[in-house]
Amino acid sequence: MMGEKMEYINDQNQKYKNKVIEEINRRQMISYMNDTKWTELRKGIGELLFPPPYEMKYVLEESQDIRFNSDVWYWGDWSEETMRPYYAIEWVKSQTEIY
Repeated sequence: MMGEKMEYINDQNQKYKNKVIEEINRRQMISYMNDTKWTELRKGIGELLFPPPYEMKYVLEESQDIRFNSDVWYWGDWSEETMRPYYAIEWVKSQTEIY
């Protein structure tokens, strides 16, 4: 039973990844980041006095004009769990000041 569940999860992940790749190809996007660069970015963020808040857009999300409309008081969660899967991230915008 457990093997069937894992196979289903892996199948769902592969279907999602295929959709992301299809959209990347359709829009002729180019990747500037890989897993190593994402890990290095997160490590660098961890060395800052505080983890800056950020907005993130995934490739399959609807396009929207996201910007920090006001001063923010919260810190960003740059943990690996909140940013995965890296291959699906279109962009990340961070704010370097908090109030």
